[in-house]
Amino acid sequence: MKTILYATDYSQNSIAALKSAHLLTQKFNMKLIVTFSTFRFLWQAPYP
Repeated sequence: MKTILYATDYSQNSIAALKSAHLLTQKFNMKLIVTFSTFRFLWQAPYP
C-alpha cells in the first residue's frame, strides 16, 4: 500500500481519523490524499 485516501466531513470524529491517517503515512512513507464531498437531499420521493 502506497497511498491512503482520506474522506472527511469535518466532524469532530474525523479529526482523530485524520491524525491517525497522517501518522500512518509518515511511519510507512506513504502518500495521503484528503477529499471532502457534500451531498444533500434536496428532494425525496414519497414512499407509498
